[in-house]
Amino acid sequence: MAITYGTCYFVSKSAAIRYYSDYRVSHESSLTHGASWMEARQESLNRYVENKLREKEIKIGKPPVGPGESLSLDSDGRWHITEAEEHDELQSV
Repeated sequence: MAITYGTCYFVSKSAAIRYYSDYRVSHESSLTHGASWMEARQESLNRYVENKLREKEIKIGKPPVGPGESLSLDSDGRWHITEAEEHDELQSV
């Protein structure tokens, strides 16, 4: 059976921001400076993703792929790797 898993690679910084937009990210400090809720949220997401990039928790670009692996891209712009299926004769040994 083939196994697919998500990687820490994204096609762009904006794709990473879209991906993390579903996560709860604090934006309280921005609200004290008179920014609207949406501006504060966007600023907070930008900082959050910048930090993840700086700490090398996420990366921009295509991930390395090994022999028998293939790449796919999800709707958020995150790369996934699918490992090749084993041959039936190998599974029965």
